[in-house]
Amino acid sequence: IMNNPVLLENLRCIPDFPKKGINFRDVTTLYKNPECMKIMVDEMYELYKESIVQYSEARKAYIHDKKNEKLRDAMMIQQGKKEMMQQVICKYLGGLEAYQRWLRGQLV
Repeated sequence: IMNNPVLLENLRCIPDFPKKGINFRDVTTLYKNPECMKIMVDEMYELYKESIVQYSEARKAYIHDKKNEKLRDAMMIQQGKKEMMQQVICKYLGGLEAYQRWLRGQLV
């Protein structure tokens, strides 16, 4: 990125900071210039575009898994309610035969 002439021209150099012999490069001047910002964003995109696509695909798969997980949870809750109802009917209304009638809608 930093071999771009426009970026190098706009990069501020502070000599002898924080101590003598060190040249501090201040990048805040690059953020103030719209042309520099566009160049930096374009360069970053080119560097990481494959990673961005891979992340996007992984995120889609994660969301899909979460939706399936919620569906599985809902089905397990329904199954749990069904089993609880079976236990109640079997215990209080006459056993498995009563439960089977209830499932067929014949038990009032």
